[in-house]
Amino acid sequence: MKPIAHAAIVFGRKFADSTRLWSLALDSNMTDKQLVVTTAPNLSDARRLAHALVDRKIAACVNIVPKIESIYRWEGKVESAEECLLLIKTTAGLFERVRSTIQELHSYQVPECIALAIEAGSLAYLKWITDSVEDSPMP
Repeated sequence: MKPIAHAAIVFGRKFADSTRLWSLALDSNMTDKQLVVTTAPNLSDARRLAHALVDRKIAACVNIVPKIESIYRWEGKVESAEECLLLIKTTAGLFERVRSTIQELHSYQVPECIALAIEAGSLAYLKWITDSVEDSPMP
C-alpha cells in the first residue's frame, strides 16, 4: 500500500508531508498509551472527575459522552440507568493513579475502570499524550 503524501496541520503546526507522521505511529506494534473507560451518574460528576484527572496530570484528555444508557446486573437484579461515559487518555505507567483517583472521587460503590491498550495512532497525538502527563508511579 503506497501512502498518500499531503500537507497536514497538527496542533497548529503545518507539516509539508504527513506521511511520515502517520507511518511511524501505524507501524509500531504497541505503545505505552491507554484509553481508560469509566462512567459517571451525571454530567456534574463526570466533569468533576475529568477535571481532577487532567489537573493531576495523570490524563492528557478526558472526553465526556453524555446520556448513554447502561443496562447491568446489580445485587441480583437487571437495572438500567442514564450515565455519562468518560474516555480517558493516559499512559500505562499512570493507570494505577487513574484507577485510584476514580475510586477516590467516584460516587459508585463499584465504579467501572477498564484500561484498553492503544496499539497505534497518530505519532503527533501519542507524543502529545506523553507531553501532557507526568508519568510517575503512585507514591
